Amino acid sequence: MKSKMNPMPDNEPQNPFEYTRPIVDKERYIPRVGMVQNIINELYGKNNVSVMGAKRTGKTTLLFDLRERLDRAVYIDFKKFSYSDIGEVLSDLHKNADKQISNTFDELIVEDGNSTHALVKMLHVLGECAPVVFLIDELPTPREVAYQFLVAVRAYYLEAIAESAEKIHTFVIAGSVDLAVLTQDMNPDISPFNIAIPLYLKDFSYPEIQEFIHRLAVGRFEDREIEKIFRYTGGYPFLVQFVCHHLYGMTKGKREEILQKPDIAVRELPLEKTPSIKDMLGRIGAFDERDRPGAVLIKRILRGERVLFNFANKQILGLYLDGAIREDEDGYCAIRNPLYEVVLRRALDIPNAEEPEKVVPEKGTGRKSGRRKIPGRIIEIYG
Repeated sequence: MKSKMNPMPDNEPQNPFEYTRPIVDKERYIPRVGMVQNIINELYGKNNVSVMGAKRTGKTTLLFDLRERLDRAVYIDFKKFSYSDIGEVLSDLHKNADKQISNTFDELIVEDGNSTHALVKMLHVLGECAPVVFLIDELPTPREVAYQFLVAVRAYYLEAIAESAEKIHTFVIAGSVDLAVLTQDMNPDISPFNIAIPLYLKDFSYPEIQEFIHRLAVGRFEDREIEKIFRYTGGYPFLVQFVCHHLYGMTKGKREEILQKPDIAVRELPLEKTPSIKDMLGRIGAFDERDRPGAVLIKRILRGERVLFNFANKQILGLYLDGAIREDEDGYCAIRNPLYEVVLRRALDIPNAEEPEKVVPEKGTGRKSGRRKIPGRIIEIYG
């Protein structure tokens, strides 16, 4: 079908790169073989797993891959709705399990559906049949309901372990939030959710990106173009799909023009208009009049300060899960990729290292103040 606004020749192949939805077609995603096997190994040991990563890193794709490899697995997408109470979560879990595993709930009737006890009871009764792996795609919202859900899962799991139950349900919970941090934030008086093995989704390597692009767009991109795409995106799945999607229908000359520098790519491609970018900037407080701690930390990194990367630091963990930063080779915080560095500099009004910072008059003095970056420190300049 041709578009009147942007006609496409009949023989033009369909753009194979998709960045607006999860990729579930095996032919169109990069398999995480090592991660999948690690999770399966943990599940065989009756361990729960918390898969953490920024949005659009392939968590849903990973869960679909797991579902195909496991005998009794139930995939539940909790991010589709906002729940008023734990009873609605229980109902949704019940419905999905009954649909995906036949004859599971024929005899199961659970009362008191509005309490965490009902969810614990349901899991115990279900355990009399056969163990199930629940693949949770994001925690339910709001946070109060997510907290109640985690409390129920923890209570069930610890009771099953204490009773030496042979059939124990396990959970793979994928999301952009640390489960222990969430439970502690909601109620610091209880033990954190510490019954899941934490695994972090990393961006893809150059060989993985190279194979992926060549597989989806045979003969379309040259290796030197793919090298730049990888360097600019850092192997972040969403960005790779986004950049390739927009470059796919362009001439070689136009692609070369856009891939000259990251700032040209950001200017020419509608990256800053995507919901993913707007969400990330909103989470770190880029649009607030007063700087949030996350925005302050990002500014420090952009100005060249060396900040140790530490998952125990809630600010650093939060920025990592928001997709803004990563750990560099020396163990320090770094902006996730060159394209995001351009976006963050523009949003936070931080110039590039080779550019002078803006010089503005100081209030009430008539003097101008600015900053000049000196290796290892920042000196205030007045004049």
